[in-house]
Amino acid sequence: MKKVILAIDQGTTSSRVILFGFDGEVLKTFQREFACSYPKSGWVEQDANLIWDDVFELCTAAIAYAKKESYTIESIGIANQRETIVFFDKTTQRALAPSIVWQDRRTADICDKLNRSGYADLVKQRTGLVIDPYFSATKIAWGIQNDDLVRQALSANNLYVGTIDSWLLYKLSGGKMHATDSSNASRTMLFDIVKHRWCDELLSLFEVPREILPQVMNSIDDYGSTAEGLFDLCLPIRALIGDQQAATIGQGCLHKGDSKCTLGTGAFAMQNIGDSFSPNDNGWLTTILYSQNSSIVYATEGSVFSSGSTMQWLRDSLGIIDQTKDSEKIAASISNTGGVYLVPAFSGLAAPHWQANARAMLVGISGQTTKKEIIRAALEAVSYQCNDLFAGATPDELKVDGGMAANDWLLQHLADILQCRVVRPSNLEVTAWGAARCAASSQGSSIDSSDVTMSGEQFIPTMNPDERQQLLEGWHAAVNSCIQLNA
Repeated sequence: MKKVILAIDQGTTSSRVILFGFDGEVLKTFQREFACSYPKSGWVEQDANLIWDDVFELCTAAIAYAKKESYTIESIGIANQRETIVFFDKTTQRALAPSIVWQDRRTADICDKLNRSGYADLVKQRTGLVIDPYFSATKIAWGIQNDDLVRQALSANNLYVGTIDSWLLYKLSGGKMHATDSSNASRTMLFDIVKHRWCDELLSLFEVPREILPQVMNSIDDYGSTAEGLFDLCLPIRALIGDQQAATIGQGCLHKGDSKCTLGTGAFAMQNIGDSFSPNDNGWLTTILYSQNSSIVYATEGSVFSSGSTMQWLRDSLGIIDQTKDSEKIAASISNTGGVYLVPAFSGLAAPHWQANARAMLVGISGQTTKKEIIRAALEAVSYQCNDLFAGATPDELKVDGGMAANDWLLQHLADILQCRVVRPSNLEVTAWGAARCAASSQGSSIDSSDVTMSGEQFIPTMNPDERQQLLEGWHAAVNSCIQLNA
């Protein structure tokens, strides 16, 4: 019987369960899409109970398929959208309130106040992060202060709070495990990433009770097993890890200096910096890449909040494309945008600007502007934002993954703007594979040993330097206008 790993990849717009061979071969994928809700300007929510229902059904289908094919599932690894917060009742095991998604900006004013009060350095030194609504701490504080059911559960000592990985683990274990891993904990703005524990100073600052938070374990660890009777068999759970960290591992960025950029709902560049923590002063974050056997590997990360979500906006809100994949052909059909720039600050601007109150802008429109120029401008904005992230320190080679990495036109434009070689792996399932790789390594194999070939297509810069400079000058003018308008 073939031994396999079951990977759960719970993302912002879909949940997927993938069966992998130990060599990285994708044996079968099960997927279900779902939508966020936007009840107010800047608010982004999801139903965690529905997320669990989807994951449960997908796992059930995957287990049935494995049985039919005579596969032996050795363990489960979970990768998840980070920073999204779930409030749940430990007696009913149900989510109490809508999950507050990582893109949510409702706590921008709270973050502004904390920054003005001088807490930025404390947060950076303890967590490697900046004070921003992106992270979980102010989301948790907001829920405790503003949601009646959350407050009632807290008063009755029935409240648990966790990120999506913690929620899924709790449900999979039948309520036996309220735990998270250090890569996800490092995104809460409550976790000391050097001492590897919840930070008392920050818990006090944000008024978050320690007892509602999950136990923090290593990314690669023994998380128990699925509850008796949940599925046809009990399966060991051996890895939890945030999606961007999982993609970094899946891309094989396991040595100091290795870099990748995931082009998904947002765009996230991450570089392995080894086993020493150092706060970053260039707008990037310092975070935990993964932990194993009580040893920690760190990474720096640059974040862009809107990339794939911008294309969904063009499709779902404006209706100017039928499918997001159509953008590739449309962008290639015209030679330029005619001076049109889209600054997609739908959830504020992340690195290196960190402007929580910024809102999206479309500039440079003329009487000749059509939907083609707007669509191309949306794609170009991905490259420009990535260029802002690296700020002249672009690696010679950048590995890319995520849904938008299937767009050849975008990857060529990215190579032109970054002036570096862009490499797309032959296997784009790197996030799920990273989780599977972690789970597999818990059973004796080294995390950096794999027979998976990550080679793939390469995109080499061809753009004239003067054209590139002109495009970037127009982009920077558009971003500066966006920041000034929303200051």
